[in-house]
Amino acid sequence: MRALAIGLRVLGGNMRLLVGLWLTSLVVAAPLALAVRSSLEESIGPSLVHESLQKGFDMAWHGEYAQAARGIERSVRPSMAGGGALLDNAEAWLTGNLFQQDPTLVGVGVLYALLWTFLLGGVLDRLAHPDGERSAGRFARACGAYFPRFLLLTGLAGALYYGVYRSAGWLLGRVEEWTRDVTTERTVLAITLAAWAAVALALVVVYVWLTLARVSLVKGDRPGALAAVWHGGSVLLRRPQRTLGAYLVYAALGAGLVSLYVVIAPAAGPASIAGLLLAFALGQACLLVKLALRFGVLAALTEEYGRACADWTQAVSTGGPGRSSK
Repeated sequence: MRALAIGLRVLGGNMRLLVGLWLTSLVVAAPLALAVRSSLEESIGPSLVHESLQKGFDMAWHGEYAQAARGIERSVRPSMAGGGALLDNAEAWLTGNLFQQDPTLVGVGVLYALLWTFLLGGVLDRLAHPDGERSAGRFARACGAYFPRFLLLTGLAGALYYGVYRSAGWLLGRVEEWTRDVTTERTVLAITLAAWAAVALALVVVYVWLTLARVSLVKGDRPGALAAVWHGGSVLLRRPQRTLGAYLVYAALGAGLVSLYVVIAPAAGPASIAGLLLAFALGQACLLVKLALRFGVLAALTEEYGRACADWTQAVSTGGPGRSSK
């Protein structure tokens, strides 16, 4: 609950920054959306397919379109409508299939990750120094100042994620061998879910660890990326319940909101102009909420890092936990 309270408090004072990040995402996605729109318009045109799609999704047309699709066009699939896109992203994050997409899509994802790595310096500077100057100039300077070291941490995160996905493939292969002769479906399901939970926890640990390292660079003014990695790991090991718990609280909240979105979001089918506008508004609201949740996680971890540093300082000044200075 404290992590949620921290996130709400920080969001209340940084709504302009949150909206700015959302608009940045919108601007980045706009050229890709226009490219897909042009491709769909060329494929459908004034034809019988156009009339068929007005009545509902045409799988025959989609099969032909998918065979000829290239690059960003491969992202057009029935799951794009409704909550399917969010579920697809969650599955890709958990399984690592995100990097097995079309090279163009992977390239776009990497470019967006680099953009977010750049902006993250300004975001964390704002969170780490809430009483500091709140200007576009300071935000831009912070983005540029921390970007080289953040880029090193992003490369390290990529290597760690790759290691987790490779280990996950080995683990799931062993699970299949272990459960091959098991006749109780509940046992097989329990073991499989436990394996996937272990993979998810490993991914969360990597994210929290490297986020604390970034916070260490900004709030602790650590001179080097490796020192920040060490310090972030120390905070994680000393406060695992509070740091991992902060992430898991927001993950649970996000899962609940995704479930709600899956229920209320319109699926592929007949649509009017009003229905399309509603779908667009719901999609953008979902993106804004996703950014808000990420903002909340960063705020909570920044707060926990500050508390850990304060505890260490107090322990040093008193000669250790539970001892008073003389």
